[in-house]
Amino acid sequence: MDFNLNSAVGCIYISPVIFSITAIVTGFEIRINTNPSAVEFGDSLEVNCTTTCTDPIINVEYKAGILPNTITGSNWRRDYFPSVEAWDFAAPCSVICKSENSQSKVEKKVVTVYNRDINITSPPEVLEVNRRYSLECIGPRVYPNNKLTLTWLRGSEIVQSNSAGEEGFPDEDKRLRNVFSFTASVSDDGQVYTCLAEVDLGSNNRKLIANSSVTLQTYSIVTGFEIRINTNPSAVEFGDSLEVNCTTTCTDPIINVEYKAEILPNTITGSNWRRDYFPSVEAWDFAAPCSVICKSENSQSKVEKKVVTVYNREINIISPPEVLEVNRTYSLECIGPRVYPNNKLILTWLRGSEIVQSNSTGEEGFPDEDKRLRNVFSFTASVSDDGQVYTCLAEVDLGSNNRKLITNSSVTLQTYYKPGNTTISVNNKTVSGFPVNVSKGDEVTLICNSNGNPTPTLKWEDPSNGINVEIHPEILRISHATSGHQGIYKCTATNPYGTDEKEVDIRVTDKPGNTTISVNNKTVSGFPVNVNKGDEVTLICNSNGNPTPTLKWEDPSNGSNVEIPHPGILRISHAASGHQGIYKCTATNPYGTDEKEVDIRVTGSSLILTGIICEIEPSIFPIPATMDKGAVYNYVVPAVLAFWIQTTITGFEIRINTNPSAVEFGDSLEVNCTTTCTDPIINVEYKAEILPNTITGSNWRRDYFPSVEAWDFAAPCSVTCKSENSQPKVEKKVVTVYNREISITSPPEVLEVNRTYSLECIGPRVFPNNKLIVTWLRGSEIVQSNSTGEEGFPDEDKRLRNVFSFTASVSDDGQVYTCLAEVDLGSNNRKLITNSSVTLQTYCKFTHVYNQTSVRTLAAQIVGLISAIFVALALLCCIITYFYNVFKNIK
Repeated sequence: MDFNLNSAVGCIYISPVIFSITAIVTGFEIRINTNPSAVEFGDSLEVNCTTTCTDPIINVEYKAGILPNTITGSNWRRDYFPSVEAWDFAAPCSVICKSENSQSKVEKKVVTVYNRDINITSPPEVLEVNRRYSLECIGPRVYPNNKLTLTWLRGSEIVQSNSAGEEGFPDEDKRLRNVFSFTASVSDDGQVYTCLAEVDLGSNNRKLIANSSVTLQTYSIVTGFEIRINTNPSAVEFGDSLEVNCTTTCTDPIINVEYKAEILPNTITGSNWRRDYFPSVEAWDFAAPCSVICKSENSQSKVEKKVVTVYNREINIISPPEVLEVNRTYSLECIGPRVYPNNKLILTWLRGSEIVQSNSTGEEGFPDEDKRLRNVFSFTASVSDDGQVYTCLAEVDLGSNNRKLITNSSVTLQTYYKPGNTTISVNNKTVSGFPVNVSKGDEVTLICNSNGNPTPTLKWEDPSNGINVEIHPEILRISHATSGHQGIYKCTATNPYGTDEKEVDIRVTDKPGNTTISVNNKTVSGFPVNVNKGDEVTLICNSNGNPTPTLKWEDPSNGSNVEIPHPGILRISHAASGHQGIYKCTATNPYGTDEKEVDIRVTGSSLILTGIICEIEPSIFPIPATMDKGAVYNYVVPAVLAFWIQTTITGFEIRINTNPSAVEFGDSLEVNCTTTCTDPIINVEYKAEILPNTITGSNWRRDYFPSVEAWDFAAPCSVTCKSENSQPKVEKKVVTVYNREISITSPPEVLEVNRTYSLECIGPRVFPNNKLIVTWLRGSEIVQSNSTGEEGFPDEDKRLRNVFSFTASVSDDGQVYTCLAEVDLGSNNRKLITNSSVTLQTYCKFTHVYNQTSVRTLAAQIVGLISAIFVALALLCCIITYFYNVFKNIK
């Protein structure tokens, strides 16, 4: 039966009873649903198979000739059939769950298939009142057969319904028949009888697939009258008021209604009706017997009786245990209110808004017996029951397929289950399984979410070991991304019932840097490299960067006897003077470039002994052009000896360079210390709390700092050279450290032309202080630049200020002034670290100043104009007088 639940439920107060379900999840579920729920033969159909298994192998095997269009997801499969051409249509879905020890399960759904052929075998054209007739309805073809229900309606009132108990065979066209027998009455004249064909969709739901109607005509030789009784309301709550109306078609009736002795109404009568009003119904057995004696029908008498349904609103749910275990069976018991007659009460269980079970009693019972109807619904607890509301509805049957909701009660379930559907978002974008690129220096926020009950605890695995990383239970925030933050970040969700994990591969993109060149396996430290004529020379280039940079060589020899077997390798098979020069390696990726070069010097094997001085590099020993060969020999030999003594006997060199040349506070830094000593002991002593990651080579040391957290950052490199009688040397480099905070103290919003104003720029924090240069630009033109001569103190945040004073002019309207903050890298190089701009607006007061000369000139012009006008008028007067005299003489 169909009825409207929403409008009634909206007016009833629902009191929830809350309890918990503990889930010891040992398996998984399979659900099959179809769209539509039942399909017409020849129509399209969609079959969906879903599972709670997270890593399933899903298979659906149909009959041999049935081929769907299939789409699959992580835990679902969707099959689409453009046209269903078989009556026996089953969807068996099998799932193998790898995470459940490859446990397999199978669910099967038989789809109801139908057509819309319906036929009524009509009675005679005109029916005689008080005779028996039959209406036969032959339903459409449906498989399974027992899914079809045929219902006869008299107007909108159900008079007979039937269905087949057997499923039948798919190839057998066995039609259901519903034969309704009735006695024709006067009221059947013009009455419409309708046969409805519906398919059962389960859960007390039906789908109308076809109907057919017939309209009756009757004739009568009957001269009687009718009695009708109706009540308002149709069913009454115990203690509420009630109105009973008795009407008749007799024109001169004697109407009498006899109630039980203690029931006394307030009565009003009319010519053919009587109305009885009861302020409070206090009896469970409330009947209204209306008797009529019709004087015009030879005092014929008739009696009609109506039993009124009386109810209260007491309803009770006996809840299951407070804690339920998933996959176990439990019961929800609903005890309905008191109703008489008993068979008028219907109790229905809803899961959400879906009917899952409905019942009533066939017995009327006794009015003085408080016998309550019970509805016990048994179910197997599942994960999907978490937070699910089950509601028990109590309704009374009013007849003609109408019901009245009188009360309800609800219970809300909760389940405990292991974490699942764990997700990670990076900067508010959900991770889809691919690596995520972030730029060096970016702030990166990772957020982890997971379902589960109890709420899972979340734990991060951080490959950077917490450097510049802030972790909350669900949030991991990297304040300043560096290459040290690259790697797999894993979020693990845990509760007492299991765990779930999600991970993301963070890639920190960076332009190439730390490019190095080694010559014959010795890293170049910035000095020229000497190789002997005829040697094989191998240059290897390496560069950091993400993505990995591509490497390209610039070869001054134009490829003669040069092989590049790999982008990072350049090999000279036989060194000659033509191979001498600057070899440059350029590293490139989408984010920038970096370069490294080496000066290769090709020398002879016995320079002094053989006197072959043409191999000497002129840049090392410049030779005057006027010098003859003998003089050259006498000039070169002492120079060669002096150079040999200087470089091999008297000492060695130390060089320190950093990458970057100046570092932002919190960024990574690389410090390189190299020496020309061939057997050095290299030591770099930083402040106590500064601990680098160190790599060493034969004559170099490289220190890497993932994050610079000190303003006074010095790198003192000491070298003890064992081959130089353990001679020690020390070089020290102070690294410039800065932040990007810059501020402009703006002038008034609108400036007046010809007045003087100031723009003040407060630069970022930099140490040493004298490395900062603050510059004002007007458009792209430098108008003022300054710096401080003092180095300052590292713990003192003393900011450099640049105050630019100017007189506002009309051309300043809309003019952009920009303050640049740069750090001095030495060798006339600067690095822009931040800037800020302000756009001016101006106005001017317009005044016209007249000097004495201009006044005289204006007066002269006015006098001249008046004189001209006077002369013109005088001339005009003379002309008129002349013509007047001429015409006068003519007359």
